[in-house]
Amino acid sequence: MHKYFRTLVRKETPALQPVRDRDSPARRALEARPRGRSAAPPTWVLAGLFFFFPAGILRPEEMATPDTAAAPASVSAQSADPVGLSLRELSLREALLLAMRNNLRVRAASLSPEIVRDEVEQAQAAFDAVLTGSFQRGDSKTPATSVLEGAAVREAEMANLDLGVRRKMASGVTLRTDWKSARSDTNSSFLTVDPAYTSDLGVSVVQPLLQGRGTAVNRGPLRMAENRLGISRLEFRRQAISVAAATEKTYWDLVAARDQLQFQEMALGQARQLLQNTRDRVQAGVQADRDVVQAEAEVSSREEGILLAQQASEDTEDRLRSLTRLVEIEGHRGGPLVPITRPPLEPVVSLDPEAALQRAFAHRADYLSARLDLENRDIALLMARNSRYPQLDLTGSFGLNGVSTNPGNALDSLASTDFYDWTVGVSVEMPWGLRSGRSAWKRREAEKAQALILFKQLEEDITLEVRGAIRAAGTALKRIRATETARRLQLVKLETEQELLKVGRSTAHDVLEFQVDLLRAEVFYVRAVLDVQKAMVNLEEAQGTLLGSRGVEPESAASPP
Repeated sequence: MHKYFRTLVRKETPALQPVRDRDSPARRALEARPRGRSAAPPTWVLAGLFFFFPAGILRPEEMATPDTAAAPASVSAQSADPVGLSLRELSLREALLLAMRNNLRVRAASLSPEIVRDEVEQAQAAFDAVLTGSFQRGDSKTPATSVLEGAAVREAEMANLDLGVRRKMASGVTLRTDWKSARSDTNSSFLTVDPAYTSDLGVSVVQPLLQGRGTAVNRGPLRMAENRLGISRLEFRRQAISVAAATEKTYWDLVAARDQLQFQEMALGQARQLLQNTRDRVQAGVQADRDVVQAEAEVSSREEGILLAQQASEDTEDRLRSLTRLVEIEGHRGGPLVPITRPPLEPVVSLDPEAALQRAFAHRADYLSARLDLENRDIALLMARNSRYPQLDLTGSFGLNGVSTNPGNALDSLASTDFYDWTVGVSVEMPWGLRSGRSAWKRREAEKAQALILFKQLEEDITLEVRGAIRAAGTALKRIRATETARRLQLVKLETEQELLKVGRSTAHDVLEFQVDLLRAEVFYVRAVLDVQKAMVNLEEAQGTLLGSRGVEPESAASPP
């Protein structure tokens, strides 16, 4: 049957064209075409035609799966619709690419990694070398308090220059190097070197023995910042998956809405044809006048159905425009969107629960984020445990010095290494009771226990979500077969009832009811086919693999945490 449908041309059946108003070309064609049995193709041909070719004759690439459907050759290709508005053809892949590039939620989420990356640089800066420097100059004039001061009024001038480099290592060791130069000039008669130039070069080391000791403790803030960067990238990925899923499901909703509209137009054409045939039979005295009233009422009811279907289609178009931002990007405001990607009639679906769960735990952004958060909890707990100890540091220093009446000789004296000093010592600092460190440690332990419970709950939620998505996909596949059988049987029932009407053994009311049953069966079949695609989107989203399977993964989301 499918092969036969592909040979049909929709333009040859004017009764199936969209009927927008009472002066439309399609309506005039309906009213002007010859009366009789050959005025329209058989009902089963019409029904099949409108499912397989709802937007015109399908090209081979339009029957591709959502994963491989190619974008149109020209994304701005347009044509005129019956009311003069420009059409915008849109493939599923193009809609996904537009959403990934233009959607405001995706663009806002893409900035989060850039913001958190500054935290990583700040944490790395803790191990950068720090340059220090100071310069002082002063004069003093004080009365003498002893004859040993060498003057009744002591006068002095001084100038000091201090340059140094300090750096903290990942192990906790702090290294410092300083060079100091000073000049002093006084009127004391007892000084043998006046003016005096001094020069000192020293190195000092501080090694924590308890609090602040170890690479794991000192690099903890940096590792936590890197994990937060990974979490921000995963959150961007989760947001991108959410938008991609919403875009694809809205795309299929638009396909369903346009198919629904065309089914309603087909049903309206059938109702009008039945109305005309009923009028002819009433004039011939074969049927009663009440049959005309019933047929007219059904025509009005189906006209209302078209209006509602048009509204649903336009609402869905607006949602898709919002997700892809076509209005802002291309200025496409008035014309209808025409989805050109059709769902496969026999989709290939993998419904292995174990494999699906493995993929979910390997790719789900929220699960991977929770694992990174647990790692941060461990680091915070380690740092809090270390903060319980007192500050006990081993210190050491070594320096060379020189002094002379001029700067050059002072440096020569320093370089001779004849004059030096060194120190070794221990410093301790301990808050009374260490309450701050102990309370921080207990808080971190409670936070880690809470995070573990939430992580286990997340695993259970993911398991339920994946299994539910697999069951929904399996049910949707079964619905295709069930609705296909129901549709075929409704076609047979309607054709049989139409034959009975011709020989006077049925009424227009019965035929109209069978037409409604057929329309309902067609709608259910289309929904079942599209529900399979939406169920697959939900399954891919539950596994966290939607972006990769569609080939539209944003660059930032593809970066490793």
